[in-house]
Amino acid sequence: MQTIERREFPENHTYYRTTSPVYNKYLRDYCHIHTIPLEGGTRFGWMKRIFGKYMQLVKFERVDTEPTKELLALHGFVRGVAIWIPARRTDIPPGWRKLAVGTHFTRTGFTRIENHEYYKKWNERAKRARKKFLSHNLEEIHIELVDRETFTEAFRATKVKHMFKSDYIKYYRTMAGIDPSTIRSYVCYRGDTPISGLAVHDYTSQSKNNHPAETRKNDEICTKNEHWNEAYEEYDEAIAPPCGVRGAESLSTKVEVIPCFPNASVHLVAFTSKEANPLQAGTGLIDRWFSDSVERGITYINFDHLRDSSMEKAQQGYTDFKLNFIENECYFRDSYFRFL
Repeated sequence: MQTIERREFPENHTYYRTTSPVYNKYLRDYCHIHTIPLEGGTRFGWMKRIFGKYMQLVKFERVDTEPTKELLALHGFVRGVAIWIPARRTDIPPGWRKLAVGTHFTRTGFTRIENHEYYKKWNERAKRARKKFLSHNLEEIHIELVDRETFTEAFRATKVKHMFKSDYIKYYRTMAGIDPSTIRSYVCYRGDTPISGLAVHDYTSQSKNNHPAETRKNDEICTKNEHWNEAYEEYDEAIAPPCGVRGAESLSTKVEVIPCFPNASVHLVAFTSKEANPLQAGTGLIDRWFSDSVERGITYINFDHLRDSSMEKAQQGYTDFKLNFIENECYFRDSYFRFL
């Protein structure tokens, strides 16, 4: 594993929370946050009210488009604070100040896969664990691709020491409910008993400018899928309630999502029981995720957030587990703010 600078991060691999149409819909319809389409509809930022109607908060995370007052005014912005976490860009215009307070997850990791020899990029510990898992009798230890209800039931039934278990289940069910075709849910069973599980989200992280010819081909494929050709609805910030409160109204203006075949898959949620550890079930699930992703034409396997200084020490163990499979680690520490 190597650590790369954010300017070296692959241009055609982006953060799902600023790219995925499913996550965009999650913010709009379930948190009632006003999302702002960027870069031809391939990215988005968000905006919400703070201190009533007198001030707004804007956040553009891991995107290189600068939040300007002219741009934001098109979406109902009047005054407030903008937070900007650039993706690859380092030429920050005057007026932006470094933000000392942490407002985002700074650390992530990914692996690029080309074929079924993906495991050769793993460390020796992961290779040994994979070999051990594959040696099990398939009738005794097996992994199944399941639906949302089965995964939820298995997650709830498994004893997991985590104070946010219910929140993870709620988030998973919401994302899987928006577009089930983009969520893969795996459960590892010992006999008929679930012992661990993994859910991942497939999304597109490349824009039209990356590979024009390839994108045109993908457009033909994706326009057949109504979920990937869905439009971004822009919510009126003046009347949108805070996150968790229903009743937001929408403007008639819509910005079309740029359809594109998924090229990335991101770790969403996982659970592991004590019984699963000696069997290397967690590694078995990761191996199945990688293998199926090769078959689906996925290029990037993303492990999402890795523990940084803002996260609990209890999450270090799972971060250490993720690091076994990661090819490149990257930090997005640069964070800026300004009053507009």
